[in-house]
Amino acid sequence: FGLASFSRQRQLGMPSDYTSSESYRLFRSWVAQQRVNVAVGTSAEKEWKYYDYGPKDVAPLIMIPGASGTAEVFFKQIVSLCPKGYRVISVQFGFYDTHESFCQGLDWFMDRLQITNAHVGPHGWAPPPPSRNNSDNEDIRTSSSSS
Repeated sequence: FGLASFSRQRQLGMPSDYTSSESYRLFRSWVAQQRVNVAVGTSAEKEWKYYDYGPKDVAPLIMIPGASGTAEVFFKQIVSLCPKGYRVISVQFGFYDTHESFCQGLDWFMDRLQITNAHVGPHGWAPPPPSRNNSDNEDIRTSSSSS
């Protein structure tokens, strides 16, 4: 096996080893993939796929993968953070041609899920403690690896 086998699996679109891990099987047994269509302005609707797990009375952590990532990339964070009281939403979205249109799509996505306060973070981001007091701040809190 080794690197040549891994490269061959990727070429054939076969899943890598993480799909056979215990934590991935746990994730898939806990959380169903959901879908919602998001429209921004006059553009065509885009399908957002997402996993939403954890208590609904806390501000969620919305995890956004890199350009080639999927919503499943955060399965380890979901499996480890949700039992500690966090709500984690891992998203996968269609192509947006501008930063502004993506932000509008994210806003619409949050409206559809009735989220008024969230922590939005990229891959590799450390979450804040779970907060049940959503009335303090109705803004989206963002974090980036550069701050």
